[in-house]
Amino acid sequence: MSLLAKFTKFSLGTWISAGLSLISTPIISWFIIPEDFGKASMYLLAYNLLVNIFSLASEQSYYRFYKEKPSSEHSNLLVHCLVPPVAFTLLGILIMEFLKRPLSLFLFSNPGDVNSVRLLEFALFVGVIFKYPMAILRMSGQAIKYSIVQVTISVANVIAFFVVVKFFCQDYRSIIWGYVMSQTAGLFLSLILSQYGFSKIKNVRFDINEVKAILYYCIPFIPTFICDWFFHGIDRTFIRAYSSFSTLGLYAAGLKIAMSLNIIQTGFNVFWLPFSYDTYKEENSKEVLFPRIFNYLVLAFSVGILLVVMLNQVIIEVMAKEYSDVSAIFPLLMFGPMLYTLSEVTVVGINFSKKTIKHLYIIILSSLVNTTAAFLFIPRFGATGATVAMFIGYLCFFIARTLIGRKYYRIRIDFKKLTIAVLIVIIPVVSLMKLNSTLLAFPALLGIVILYRAESFILYDKLKSFL
Repeated sequence: MSLLAKFTKFSLGTWISAGLSLISTPIISWFIIPEDFGKASMYLLAYNLLVNIFSLASEQSYYRFYKEKPSSEHSNLLVHCLVPPVAFTLLGILIMEFLKRPLSLFLFSNPGDVNSVRLLEFALFVGVIFKYPMAILRMSGQAIKYSIVQVTISVANVIAFFVVVKFFCQDYRSIIWGYVMSQTAGLFLSLILSQYGFSKIKNVRFDINEVKAILYYCIPFIPTFICDWFFHGIDRTFIRAYSSFSTLGLYAAGLKIAMSLNIIQTGFNVFWLPFSYDTYKEENSKEVLFPRIFNYLVLAFSVGILLVVMLNQVIIEVMAKEYSDVSAIFPLLMFGPMLYTLSEVTVVGINFSKKTIKHLYIIILSSLVNTTAAFLFIPRFGATGATVAMFIGYLCFFIARTLIGRKYYRIRIDFKKLTIAVLIVIIPVVSLMKLNSTLLAFPALLGIVILYRAESFILYDKLKSFL
């Protein structure tokens, strides 16, 4: 299977999901006021933190050791990766049950909404289990099945939201219920589609030494994931502290629009992890293959950002009037997915050399920079200040990952070309934020295509032949 075909099949579900998210966000805005959107954002922020803690990052051990073990031992690896996080999750849920009122107060400004906290507990259990059937599909190369699960979750989320809005409630709880129900549907479907990976579990003999080896590799990821959550969540945390739920809701809506570029990021990440481990020892990977992938990503993200900028007026028109200020928020946020994904290429040296502790150093540094910027900008400029702080944080994150990653695996990247591309794209983005003008987007788009003309022609020919 060609590189483009493999990437497309793994990314197909992400593309459809991102498209549904981009379409559904304006529609949801007609039913949910910014204040409730902000409360739902706090719920998702808490979920993203806790699911990574409760999982103990043991899925990273599954990814790391999958290729090193024969297929007959994959079920054994799965069990030893799965048991510790399930036990830890049950303990975490018990603790949350004792703290449900303080949690409800912090997340929703309502100490009495303990049912939403219990939904969070249930979602966390589902989310931890869900990582493993998806890991099976991902590492065994079952791209179409992986995409089917992603699409099912997105469709179920939209359907569940509207059912809850129509028959039960029209506030932040409808978003929460939609998310929980769709994740549950995704879990059941992924278990069915990955049943071969679970079919031999009954023959596995539990080995405590195997568990120790797995935890020894994955435990360093936990503080990294916590710092990573802090890095990605400090913006909303500061808005929650220094502003209102309405401002948080506007920012969350802008973030969701910006995250439409996950159409590239998430799809690439799914494809990149197994692909990079399979090919990094090949002779031309550093000099040709990985740099080519890097350039394709710069081109794809630059074009994606500029297209969203050009469609700004359409996006604003279809959203409820309470969200009209979102155009001053989301443009700069779109650089987050771009810089993160580019760093996934340049950071591979850390993973290949098993220097996973370096991830912790990088995220601590980036979090400190992001927190300092948030402290300086958010109290004064609100949601707009949060976008600037996030851009600064992601830029630091990219630079740190690149410098350290290249120390262990030096990929030939044209950084001069990358800098020119970022400058070309950022000018129309700032123009939209400050002047509400999209006039510079099309000339910038032409500039990017010319700058990456070789990649543009190659990609065009490959896409034409693929379709």
